[in-house]
Amino acid sequence: MAPAHRRCYRCAGSRQAGHACWSTTAPIDSTTTVFLDSGPLRRSLATATRYAAADSWRALAAMLARQYLLREGSETFVYAVPLARRAQRTQACDQRKLLATTFAALLTLPVGPTLPYRLRRHQTTGRTGAKRLSGCHVVLVTDVIHTGQSVWAAAQLFRDEASKSIDVVAITRRGEEPLGPLIG
Repeated sequence: MAPAHRRCYRCAGSRQAGHACWSTTAPIDSTTTVFLDSGPLRRSLATATRYAAADSWRALAAMLARQYLLREGSETFVYAVPLARRAQRTQACDQRKLLATTFAALLTLPVGPTLPYRLRRHQTTGRTGAKRLSGCHVVLVTDVIHTGQSVWAAAQLFRDEASKSIDVVAITRRGEEPLGPLIG
C-alpha cells in the first residue's frame, strides 16, 4: 500500500495539470488521505469490512490521526460520515463510526452525535441532531471517498451551522473524477 504523499490538499487527488478537484463552492476546506488507492488496499478494506475486523479499522484510524494536522484556535469536533442504509444492514460493524471514534480518542477530540443517513432531507427540515458549531472546526471521517456526494452533504450541514472550517479525513480517494453532489 503506497502512502498518499504530495497530493492536492483540497481533494487529495494527484497533482497532475488540471486535475479534478472540489469545486470552488465546496463546503470543504481540506482533504487528508493516508494511502493511494491500489489493489492490495482494496482487498484489505474489503476483508476488514466483511469480517468486521475492528483492529484493522483502529490501526487505519491511528494512521489517519498521525497524518492529520490539527488546526489552531477554535474547538474541534469529529463526526463520522454516515453509511448508506443498505451498507448498515449488510455490514457487521459501522467502520466509519469506528474510524471516527478511534481517530478522535487518539487526538483527544470530542466526537459529535451520529449524523442522519438522509442528509439532504434533514438539511431542509433542520433536524441534523448536531450541536451548534458556530466558529468551531469540524473533521469528517470516512473510509473511502468515491464521488464525494456523502461527504459534500455532511459538510454542507456544518457550513450551514457557520463552522469555521471543515476538513475531511479518509483512508483513500478512489478515482480522479470531479468530486461533489449530483447535478440535475
